[in-house]
Amino acid sequence: MKMDSMNEISGGLTILHDFPFSIERISHASPSPTKNHHYHNTYEVYYLYSGDRYYFIKDKTYHVTRGNLVLVKPYDIHCTNNYSSSGYDRCLIMFKRSFIRELEANLGTNLFECFDKDIHMIPLSFGEQSFVETLLSSMVNEYKAESPGFRDFLKAAMVQLLLITTRHASSSQDAGEGDVSPTHKTVSAAAAYINNNYSDDVTLESISERFFISPCYFSRTFKKFTGLSFTEYLNGVRIKEAQRLLATTDEPIGEIGFTVGYKNSTHFGRSFKAIVGMTPAQYRRIKKKPGIK
Repeated sequence: MKMDSMNEISGGLTILHDFPFSIERISHASPSPTKNHHYHNTYEVYYLYSGDRYYFIKDKTYHVTRGNLVLVKPYDIHCTNNYSSSGYDRCLIMFKRSFIRELEANLGTNLFECFDKDIHMIPLSFGEQSFVETLLSSMVNEYKAESPGFRDFLKAAMVQLLLITTRHASSSQDAGEGDVSPTHKTVSAAAAYINNNYSDDVTLESISERFFISPCYFSRTFKKFTGLSFTEYLNGVRIKEAQRLLATTDEPIGEIGFTVGYKNSTHFGRSFKAIVGMTPAQYRRIKKKPGIK
């Protein structure tokens, strides 16, 4: 067995410890419904064979076109939605760093440099596109067939793919807003403000006033382009940080709730359970167990 259909928030997958890797290629003849924001505890690599997509990652919108690689770090909130009325063809890889740890240890290259530098989109040259598409095709076939040695094949192929991204790390800058509408830029700016100020008393009214938009229009537009309401997005950002603090510190749970912006511990507990599926105390116990990353 390779994966369960579970996730950290929604719409993603949690990778099993015995095989921390998944790959799939999917084609849509027509636009697909907007995907809700989600995040997961894995790295994500997305390649677009054809079509146009908007990809919202953390607090920026990217216009993704044919031959673009998209990179998403663990726990970065993200979603995709339609750019045009046409369909698209994409390949999606999700993996944990442990999948290639042994190979990575023997290399002199930081395979995760683009992730470390928050470079989320890489436009590949024509030659790189041809190589990557051939590589992805072989990976999809190996993953489906599960022939003898397929795990080692996938590990070696994943290293090759990350080496391609690493070559861009020193010369590339994050593509950022690029070819997106002014409305997308406003939504991205609002999301960035939430990401930087989630611990404050951020409200729909205060953020609407900050960006000179009526609360009703802002609420409607924010959900249209992100798949989440303002409150859902704010809670997602806060709970993501709470998960990090619960797993990496011994700070009391009540103080963690206050730190991430909840003034009421009951509200924090309810919000956490609604998103994560367990209480903060249960989550901490699981993450503090030896061997859980």
